[in-house]
Amino acid sequence: MQSSQEKISVMSVPGPYDHAHAHGASDLGEDRIGEHVMAFFRRQEPARVIAVRQDHQGRYHHRQQGQHPGAGADLCGVGAKFTLDGSTSGTTISSIANSYSFQNNASPGMLLSVIGSHLANTTQSSSGSPLPYSLEGVTATVNGLAAPILYVSPTLLNIQVPYAAGAGQAVLGINNNGQIAGFQFQTTPTSPGILTDSMGRVFPNSSVRQGTYATIFLTGMGEVSPALKTAVAPSLTVSPASQPRPIQPVSVTVGGVTAFVQYGGLAPGLIGTGQVNFIVPPTVSPGVQSVVVTVGGVSSPPADLIVLAK
Repeated sequence: MQSSQEKISVMSVPGPYDHAHAHGASDLGEDRIGEHVMAFFRRQEPARVIAVRQDHQGRYHHRQQGQHPGAGADLCGVGAKFTLDGSTSGTTISSIANSYSFQNNASPGMLLSVIGSHLANTTQSSSGSPLPYSLEGVTATVNGLAAPILYVSPTLLNIQVPYAAGAGQAVLGINNNGQIAGFQFQTTPTSPGILTDSMGRVFPNSSVRQGTYATIFLTGMGEVSPALKTAVAPSLTVSPASQPRPIQPVSVTVGGVTAFVQYGGLAPGLIGTGQVNFIVPPTVSPGVQSVVVTVGGVSSPPADLIVLAK
């Protein structure tokens, strides 16, 4: 629908979220031509549109609109993305992935790779703690929450999913110096992915002897306790017993054999990265064996570990 001078285009969400309703841009209050608006719907109450406006710093501002009977009261979460007509953005998002396993999944606190075009005007990386929320004029949000940025390039961004983003239907927003793109994806409580080298082997130590300790790094362990702020690395001076650990149970298998986990929590000094220390079962045969980490019932893709004889 449209007002006399302004129009709204609608990108529907697939599945049960495919019905959206909005009046003209004049109903969206502060929003202006060329800016993006999200529509949210809630269950168990009359459908209401929440208009979400992204400012030039990549932050979303929302305000609830009046009842819209045509919106469908059964919808919840993110219902649709509205783009006010104006200049067309060249920034596009084609997919997202776990930054370590490259699987198409995501969870709170995870390192997320964003693949697309015109995502940034240059290539740059960030370091330190806390991470920045803007890098070379690029900002990112997940469900309206600012996401810290580790790396930007024209075709790839690496960000951290905010811990407060939760699980379920999610919307990613990228603002490249005023060029804005959105992408819808699903998040789960955990989505572990092991850090490997180009050969698919555990990195940085790909070989270990039977019956000795091994360490793997991963991302996608989900929410942790005690809680840790997004963009911040766990302290290097805190004892392992006091480090943040996932609220979901952690287990490891090597060659299909369950391993004893000595530590499973966040890696000190590393943002969005977990560390699991375990003992390679002495009964596992020497050679290349598959390692799988399971967090909260969700298993990682296997990674190769070279097991050496005692």
